[in-house]
Order: sequence, then structure tokens, then C-alpha cells
Amino acid sequence: MPRKKPTTASGSPLSLIGSRLAEDLREADELATAINSKASPEDRLQIALWLAVERLNRTIQAAAPAPWEFSREATYDKARTIGVAPATGECWQALAQRLKQVSGWPAE
Repeated sequence: MPRKKPTTASGSPLSLIGSRLAEDLREADELATAINSKASPEDRLQIALWLAVERLNRTIQAAAPAPWEFSREATYDKARTIGVAPATGECWQALAQRLKQVSGWPAE
């Protein structure tokens, strides 16, 4: 089965990429201006590329499994450590996902 491409409300994958690129360029301008009085085109592109790579890195880290997601025992140990009780009828996999949210995984 082919993978579905990400889309925005308008339905175009390119509009999603374009909006992210536009945001990266705007933020790059702000950062470059804060560093220098005026950003050169090279500075702007390098900073925008750095921002895009950082966003990709955060996305990959957020998708990575947490150390406590590999076993039931590790999940319950982590829950005890941070003081989170499993909800009634909650499976350990669901608890592991909830622990990710509560603990702020991945830590920045």
C-alpha cells in the first residue's frame, strides 16, 4: 500500500512544504537581523536550512521510542519513578504513551 503524502487543508503537499519554508525564512531573517544589522542572502539561506534540519531532528527524536517503551516492567518502573498511576484498564503500551507526554519526552 503506498504511503499517503502529508497535506494541508488545501490538500496540496507542496503548500505544506511552502508554508514551512516561508516560516523558516521569516525566522531566519529575524535571527540574522538580531545577529547583524542586516542579513545577507547567504546568511538567510544558511539559517533557514539550519532551522529546517533542527525541525527534522526534533521530529525524529519525538518519534523515537522512549527507553521505557520496550517492556511492561520498564514502563511500570518509569510510572512509579515519576509518580504516575496507570488508569483503570489501561494497557502498558497506552501507559507508555501517556508517560511520554507527562515526562516531556524527548527532553530538550
